Amino acid sequence: MLKCDLHNHSVYSDGLFTPAEVIDMAIAKGLDAVAISDHDTVRGVKEAVEYGKSKNIKVIPAIEISTFANNEIHILGYNIDYENPEFLQVVENVKSMRRSRNERILNKLEEMKIKLDRSALDNDHSNIGRMHIAREMVAEGYTKDINEAFDIYLGTNGVCHIDAVRLKPYEAVKLIKRYGGVPVLAHPQRYYLENVLESLIEGLLRYGLEGIEVYYPKHTKEQRDHYLQLAEKYDLIATGGSDFHTHKPNCEVGIANAVLDEKACKKLGLEYK
Repeated sequence: MLKCDLHNHSVYSDGLFTPAEVIDMAIAKGLDAVAISDHDTVRGVKEAVEYGKSKNIKVIPAIEISTFANNEIHILGYNIDYENPEFLQVVENVKSMRRSRNERILNKLEEMKIKLDRSALDNDHSNIGRMHIAREMVAEGYTKDINEAFDIYLGTNGVCHIDAVRLKPYEAVKLIKRYGGVPVLAHPQRYYLENVLESLIEGLLRYGLEGIEVYYPKHTKEQRDHYLQLAEKYDLIATGGSDFHTHKPNCEVGIANAVLDEKACKKLGLEYK
C-alpha cells in the first residue's frame, strides 16, 4: 500500500499555505505521494511538482473542478496536462464564471448593508471564491466565524446565495480525460442519498470516470466500506485525501489515512510499495 494525500488546497485557491508548505507537511507525515488539487486552477502545480522533486516526494499534478447539476459536485483530475494552452483557456473560462458569481454575491451583501473591502478580495495570486468572502466577513466583524457566514449568507440556503454557472459533472470528466488526466469523484458522502450517488457514478462512467475518493476524513467506516464496494463494482480506483485548507480541529494533511492499492498506483503512475 502507498500512503498518500491526493486532495489538498493551497493559496492558489482557498487554502492558507503555499504548495511548498503543504508538501513539507506531507513529508512530516511520512507520506509517499501528495497532490495540490486547487479549485478550478492549476497555477500552483508546477511549483509543487518542482518542489516535490527537490524533496524526493512524488507530487501528482491535480485540479478540483467545481461543477453543478442540481447540487454542487466536485471532480478531481490527476496527471492532467496542466501546461496545455487549450486546457488552460478552458480553466480560465471556468474562473471567469466564478468571478462573475463573486461580484453578484458582493452586490447582494451590500444590499444587506454588508460592505466588504473589495481590495482585500482582489488578489490575482488566488482563485477567489466564497471561502475568501466568508473570511473577509469574519475579519471585518460581520460574522463571528466562517460557519455563520455560510449558514446565514453564503450557503445554499443563505440570504445572499447565488447559484453558480458552472460546468456539468460529465463535462468536467470529459475535460480531464481530453487532456490526459484521471477523473475521480470527490468526497461522495456529500452527494444526495446512496441510490442517487450510484446513479451519478453510472452516468459519469459513460464519459470516462475512473475513480472515487473513498478515504476522506468525514467518511465513516461504513461509508468507506460501501464506497470500496462501489469502486469494485464499477471497476474504479479508490483514492483519498484530507481536503486540507488550513489548520483547524480535525483538519491536517494526511488525516484521511489514505492508502493506494496496486491498481490505483498503476493508474496514477506511482510506484507501488
